[in-house]
Amino acid sequence: MTGTMTVQVPLPEHADPTREEIALLESAFQAIVGLCYRGARAWEADARALEQDGWTVRARLMWVADARKGPEYEEACGRTRDEAFAKLREFARVDHTAGVP
Repeated sequence: MTGTMTVQVPLPEHADPTREEIALLESAFQAIVGLCYRGARAWEADARALEQDGWTVRARLMWVADARKGPEYEEACGRTRDEAFAKLREFARVDHTAGVP
């Protein structure tokens, strides 16, 4: 079989997904594909190289949230969307307290 295979997942009949919800579903499914199929796991060579160099490595799925205000940029990671946004809010609060516009 050649070409790219796709999987279609029906949404509930009443669903009217937003662009953000579609992006979330695509990200979740892409993560699953990366976990299941070797061809999508090029990172394993990097992990082995780091381990051979004495590093202990681990990976986990995370949310990344970012915010911009003029030239300022903040980014935070969390195990959940709530955690990522809470950290992002804290980073923004620290910038505000420090006098960053």
